[in-house]
Order: sequence, then C-alpha cells, then structure tokens
Amino acid sequence: MVTVLEKKMELISPHGDNFRRERFAKERWGCVVPEEHKLTDEDVTVFVDTLKPIALQAMYSKTGMTEAGAALQHLATLRPASIIPPLVERMHEALATLTEPHKLTACMHAVVSVSRSLVYPEGPSPGYPEGPTHVLPLLLATLPGIDPNDMRKAMVTFQFISTFCTLVPMVDCSQAHLHYPNLTEEERIVCGQTAQVRLRLKQKQNLTAVQEMSRLVVIRVQAVPTSGTSGSTCTT
Repeated sequence: MVTVLEKKMELISPHGDNFRRERFAKERWGCVVPEEHKLTDEDVTVFVDTLKPIALQAMYSKTGMTEAGAALQHLATLRPASIIPPLVERMHEALATLTEPHKLTACMHAVVSVSRSLVYPEGPSPGYPEGPTHVLPLLLATLPGIDPNDMRKAMVTFQFISTFCTLVPMVDCSQAHLHYPNLTEEERIVCGQTAQVRLRLKQKQNLTAVQEMSRLVVIRVQAVPTSGTSGSTCTT
C-alpha cells in the first residue's frame, strides 16, 4: 500500500501544481496551456475521488503515515469537502475506542495534515464551510491524549493541539453575534462553541481549556525520569 501511495504521490503533487498554475498563477513568459487542455472542475473531482480510498487506507500504515499525510494534504487542498468529512468521522470513531491507540495517533496525524483546509474553508477550490465547526470539539476531545504512559500518543497530541492553537486564536467569541449580525450559520456555531467548551471544562474541574492543557503538560513532565536515576521521577 505504501509503495502504491508513493507512486501516486508522483502524480498528486504535479497535479496540484498544474491546478494552481492554470487557475491562480500570474501570467508569465513561457508555454501557455490552451483553454481546451486545462484541468476542469470535473477532472479535479474525479482525480481526488480516485485517490481518496488509497490515501484513507494508507493513513493507518505504521511506515507510511508521512506519505499518506502529504497525499491527504494535497487532496484536501483540491477538494476539502470530499476529504475532510471522512477524516473527521474516523477521528471521532478513534476517540471512542480505547483498544486501538495506533488508530487514534494515525487519525490525529492525518487531521493535522489537512488542518489548513479544515480551519480556512475559503480557498482556491470549493471549500468545506462546516470544517471550522469541528475544530473546538476535536481539541477538547484530544486533551486526554496527553498520557504520561504513552509517549508517542502524547507527542502526537501535542502536535495536534499546537497546530490548531497556532491557526485558531483562543478567544471567547460567544457574544460576536451581537456585534456582527451578518454571520453565517457555521460562524454562529463556532462562536457558540467557544462558550460551550469553556463552560464544560469549568463544570468539570473549574478550569479553562488552556489551564486544563497546562495541567496535563505538567503531569507529563513530572512523569519523565530524571537524568540521574532511572527509577525516580521529577518532583517539581
């Protein structure tokens, strides 16, 4: 499967480059592609739908996650509405399963690969407006992944959280509809979620999302053995 995906990657990246050059690049001197030979929307959709099953299956490979992530990133840039929904569905299924840790880390790695298309629905191709509504629920659901007993899952969780915290400002926007009456339905949902996440964590432990993440980080650091002895742990 990895070998097949590697061969397909030789097609995916140039296909994306051609799509960008034909649709958005500034005109320059050189070979000009005739209009009748340019990629159509149907061509792009067929291309993405053809490679989607291979990339979604290869994302679970222990040796090919990087290649699968790169493939999903390119495909999600071309057609986010075709790639992101099955990824989000698999992510929720993995979060609900306690006996398959590799499945969860593979899904988190794949979602990180398409994070830009998930957070910013407006792009060079028909976007996925519902994408931002999944970000905050997934961030909240992945907090328990900071597990001091599983270094690999903890590191992937840190990457997941840091990626989305870089792309999304941590601001309470629950009152935004009072100042911006022209918000779309998806924007209203996202603004409402900022209050729901904070309220849910406060009901649990009187903590905000940032405080909860910081608490888990401290627990993880305390569980790391000191350099002097192999059996003792930090007592910070």
